[in-house]
Amino acid sequence: MLGPDSATMARAYKSLGHLLESGVGMIEGLKVLAPTSTPLNQQKITRIQWRLSRGFALAPTMKLMKYSKLEIALVELGEETGSLPAALKFLGDTYEQRAQIETAMQGAAVLPIVLVTFSILIKKLGPLISGLITGRVYLESTIFSLSLFAVLVGFSYLLMKQPERFPRSTDTVRRFGERLPYV
Repeated sequence: MLGPDSATMARAYKSLGHLLESGVGMIEGLKVLAPTSTPLNQQKITRIQWRLSRGFALAPTMKLMKYSKLEIALVELGEETGSLPAALKFLGDTYEQRAQIETAMQGAAVLPIVLVTFSILIKKLGPLISGLITGRVYLESTIFSLSLFAVLVGFSYLLMKQPERFPRSTDTVRRFGERLPYV
């Protein structure tokens, strides 16, 4: 991965594709990307540059570094057909679409989160207002539900942003989603 998120990866892959298309070599193109990368990605870029300078191809290097199957397959195809710049730009387009979908999903998740939080808080608000329970009892009765909900929201967010970190959970969610009827 050439970035911490889909939008950064899209820019990196597109930039690298354009650089290669304009005649800049892969190692030099990676040198151009390195200063704008995070320290972790700079280390990855350095490892890729080192292997490329030793005569290794890019696809096996990416496979060794545990890049996604999509990235490896497209780079491998680009190397075999001589269309690596186009493959990298296509990867950039793919990650750009992924970033747009992630943004839309995050925006769509805000209202349900607000509504559930509000409903948890309001459930015991009547007894609090009428004086049947104290503020402490109110907090004690809502804190567990809010904490549990926060954990679920946090895990869902991580599952969306970094599905490769939770392969079994991602597969389970995907299989469940495939069984849902289309509306």
